[in-house]
Amino acid sequence: MRVYRLAMQIAEQENADMLIVQLAALLHDVDDVKLLSETHEAKKNAVGFMKNSGVDDKVIAYACKIINEVSFAGIDSVVPSTIEGKCVQDADRLDAMRAIGIAGTFAYAVVKEEEYMIRI
Repeated sequence: MRVYRLAMQIAEQENADMLIVQLAALLHDVDDVKLLSETHEAKKNAVGFMKNSGVDDKVIAYACKIINEVSFAGIDSVVPSTIEGKCVQDADRLDAMRAIGIAGTFAYAVVKEEEYMIRI
């Protein structure tokens, strides 16, 4: 919700399509490759939610394009091709720099370390 609220503030200032920003901001992590690699490629959770909510197929495709562009993995960063994508990516990255985002980074590292240690 933090990313959503921040993305909406940015989108309003940038005159972006609010519906697209809303959907992409709310759903940008539901198929995150770091958490759900099996649903990541097809965006099964995001697409399923939007279809069940009666969202038009063109809007779904646009929101999924943004979700793909917002993802960040090491040095494989993409500059979004649309203003809506830029709004969501900026909000996501600004949120990650806040204390709660930093705490989340540490929590994720602990979980991954535990998984690694279990496999050894």
